[in-house]
Amino acid sequence: MDVYYSTAKLILRIYQAMLSQHSHVSGELPLCPGAKIIAANHPNATDGFFLPFMFQEKLHFFIQGDIFSVPFIGWLLARCEQIPVWPARKKAALEQACELLASGKTVVIFPEGKLNPDHQPLHARSGAVRLSLMTGAAIIPVGFYVPAQNVRNLIIQKKDRLGQGRWQTGGCCFIQIGCPWLPGQAMSKKIDETAVRELTARLMERIEALVHLATLECVTENNLLLPAISSN
Repeated sequence: MDVYYSTAKLILRIYQAMLSQHSHVSGELPLCPGAKIIAANHPNATDGFFLPFMFQEKLHFFIQGDIFSVPFIGWLLARCEQIPVWPARKKAALEQACELLASGKTVVIFPEGKLNPDHQPLHARSGAVRLSLMTGAAIIPVGFYVPAQNVRNLIIQKKDRLGQGRWQTGGCCFIQIGCPWLPGQAMSKKIDETAVRELTARLMERIEALVHLATLECVTENNLLLPAISSN
């Protein structure tokens, strides 16, 4: 493990300890080493912070490009070989991910493309499915759930504009890991753009099912009422 990635993990561990954060992980673990694509829902800006401690190998996240402009944080992310995603350069991000997968690395992508704190149905991007079809790497679907009392909406300065995100400020993040999935084997007909959209919808169904299981884990452990999730 390189020194930059180890440093980033240490910073995350200190952050979680300061806020008394922890995780409850269930599902298909341990996973086999080698190239794979972790695809997860994205309710909170902090959910991905738990993933580096769940996998022995180094993870390469798709990260919003402007985060790389944040002093020190951007520098460290670049040294850790994370993947910047700029609106006008999405193809470059996919190419970088393909190179990493070809060398046996693991990449992490959030198909929704932006935070979705209320679990609203969103048009998911097809990047995870395309990466799997191009490289033959399996997709590992992941579902995150953090109860509302443990999250806060925070306003963050990003260069010349303000950004808003929901961050976990304590308590437990419930995580469900799904079975490895090869979308190319799930489609018997010719894979065209229509098929890619269909496979992306299937991926989101898998992720949503895992989110539901994570929610049930939270409800069971804390004796809570099942939260209402909008379907509009």
